[in-house]
Parts: sequence; structure tokens; C-alpha cells
Amino acid sequence: MVKAKRYKAAILPYVLVITLAGGIVVSSIMLRFYLSLKESDLLLNQWIIEKDLNSVLNYGMHQEIFSSRWEDVHFSTTLNSIARFQNDHWGIYGLTKVQVERNKSVFKRAAIWGRKSEQSDYSLYLADLKQHFSVCGKTVLDGLCYLPEAGVRHGYIEGKSFTGSLPDQSTVKHARRELPALDQSYWKSLCKRFGESFSVPEEITQLEQSSDTLINSFFEPTIRIKSTRSIVLDQGFYEGNIIVESGREIIVKPGFTSKGIVLIAPHIQIDSNNGSYLQAFARETILLKENSKLEYPSAFCLIRDKEFKSVLGADSKLVIDLEKNTHFKGILLAVCELYEPTHPILIRLREGSEVEGEVYSSRMAEIKGTIKGNLACEEFYLETQSSSYKNHLLDARISIHDRNPWYSGLPFQNKLVQPSLIQFVK
Repeated sequence: MVKAKRYKAAILPYVLVITLAGGIVVSSIMLRFYLSLKESDLLLNQWIIEKDLNSVLNYGMHQEIFSSRWEDVHFSTTLNSIARFQNDHWGIYGLTKVQVERNKSVFKRAAIWGRKSEQSDYSLYLADLKQHFSVCGKTVLDGLCYLPEAGVRHGYIEGKSFTGSLPDQSTVKHARRELPALDQSYWKSLCKRFGESFSVPEEITQLEQSSDTLINSFFEPTIRIKSTRSIVLDQGFYEGNIIVESGREIIVKPGFTSKGIVLIAPHIQIDSNNGSYLQAFARETILLKENSKLEYPSAFCLIRDKEFKSVLGADSKLVIDLEKNTHFKGILLAVCELYEPTHPILIRLREGSEVEGEVYSSRMAEIKGTIKGNLACEEFYLETQSSSYKNHLLDARISIHDRNPWYSGLPFQNKLVQPSLIQFVK
């Protein structure tokens, strides 16, 4: 009996240790299970929020509602979410902002988007002005081409005969007199916003540029750097919801980096090779300096609509000019609704230049470089050291097949157009 008591007393500490250890293990398992449930709940909430944000964003992009008013969306993954969207334009692209409110927290997302047209998959659309055009040198046309009924001829200029390649006849169609028309509601909205932006007041309202870095969210009011005088951007970094506007000219130098900003001036000159992307809107000239590079989604837009009635000087030019060895990804758009017989609007790509995207000129194009995408114009122009020619291509390459399939750009009239996400923005 005594031995039994001693035995029980001896094992009691072990029982206590085992019980304590078991309790710790059980408590640890329960705590881990609880934390796992909390983590699962957190992940579920994040998944619901992400799904709501993406659903509302996709819904908003497909609506033809462009205003400063937020539109409520009457659907969400759960009844605990309140969702709304706002559509606007950012330069030539669309901008959709969304907000999802859940459990007293507000989540935001914004995106830039373009348009995809199932019927604008051509490489070249040359309006039928009842005249043929000539190809010379190493010119390559690849993909669907809309050409004048007079056809294509092999030419010989500057000591170069034609040694390139043309599309198979099965991929050649007759072009019409008119170029594919831009969507009218889109075009009118673009001209209206563009015209209002050029109403620069006489007094200077320029923001002080003391900071090298300027970043502005699209959920904040737009920052406008505005002046009646010339503006030089020679250093610093600008990103987001920022418009730089001059009544004379804007000059961008290599020390300046930008992401997504908009420039507006009669004359714009850009010298950049640092991964920037931006949109430039001008009335007369846009120049991309030699060896410069702009990433997607960039845009150069030269617009002279019917409401703009300025008088051009004898030496004035209406041109988007990409100098030698430049690289540009995005949209080149030059449209003149006015009759300018002495100043035909022109998009020029010099030797070694490369554009991946979309090139649209309502009048003339001079192509000595490469277009990875499509080109629409009324007439070709070619200037050499010895002479100038109409409707000639020399050492040019144009191919829709070389363009990134994710590209999205301009909306055209009477075409099946779908909005397509380009990038998320802050």
C-alpha cells in the first residue's frame, strides 16, 4: 500500500507535465486553426474585393457614359459591397475609375484602355485617288492591304530598283476614296476637349516646378502646369494625372522622365530615351528627336478641326516627324478637317525609325522606316537629297503581323469595336 502511494506520488509530476504539454499542444492547434480561419476569411474578402473591382471595371469600360458623375452599379459578389464607376477620357485613351465599399472600407482601381476593331486588321489603307503608287528598294508590304484600283508598280529611284516583297493578291482589296472614318462621337469629344485646352488665358497660371518629382493620382484633381510662354522640361519625374500646357511650345529634354502625362502646345519637341511614355497634342508640329524612344501607351496627335481657324505662316508645317533611329509605341494621329492646299498635313518616319501601333494621316505620309501595325493615308510623299516624289515608298516595311496582339487603339465608325484594357494606373 505504501509502495503504491509512493508510485502515484512519483508519477504525479510526469502526469502534470504530460497534461500541461498536451494542453499546450491542443491550445496551439486551436490557435493555429483559429488563425487559419482568420487568414482564410481575409483571403476570401480579398478575393471578393478583387472580383468586385474587376467586374465593375469591365462593366464601366463597356458603357458609353463619359461624365464627371459617378454611376452606381447594382450588382456585386455580396450584398455587403457598394460599387460605382466613372468614365472619362485621358488624352486619346479611355479612363475608367471604380470604387468598391465593403465593411466601411473603400477600395479603388483605375485603368487606361483603348479600342479593338475586328475590321481594322489591315496593314495598309491607301485611299483611291485614281492613281497608282510605286514601291522601290527593299520595301515590304505584308498582310491585308487596301490599295487604289490603279494598282502598284515597281519603281526605280535614287539608284534603287524594287527588291522587296508585296502581299499575295488574295490579301489585296480595293480601297475607297475616303479613309476609314473615326467614330464621330469619339472624334467630336476629342476635338471639343482639345479646343478647350488650347484656350490658354493671357495671365500665367503655371505651377511652380520646384519639385523634381510630381506624382498625381487619377482619384485627385488634375494638376495643370499652364503658361502662355514656352515650357522646358529638362529634369525630374512626372507621373499620372498631370497636364502640361503651353501657348507656344513644349520642349522635353533627356533628363526628364514621365509616365502617362499629357502635353498640349502648338509645337512640341521630345528628346527622350529613358523608358518614358506620354501623350502629345499639337496644332502644328510634333518632333521626336533622333535616337529617342517612347513606350506604349504613347500618342502623338496633330489635330486641326473645323472650329480651329488660325492662319498659318508661309514657313509653317503641319507635321509629326520621327527622326532617324527613333522608336515609338502607340498612336500617331494627324487629322486636318480644313482645306490647307499649301500646308498638307504629314506624318514622317525617317530612316531607321520604328513605330509599333497605329498610324493615321488624313492626308500624307512619308515612310522610310518600319511600321509594326497599320497605316492609313490618302497619299505617299517621298523626299530625297536629289528630288521629291508623290506616291512612292522607298525601303519601307509595313506589317500588321509584327504588332503585339494585345495592342488597342483608335475606334472607327461602323466597326465592331471592343474596349481593351491597356494598364492599371494609380
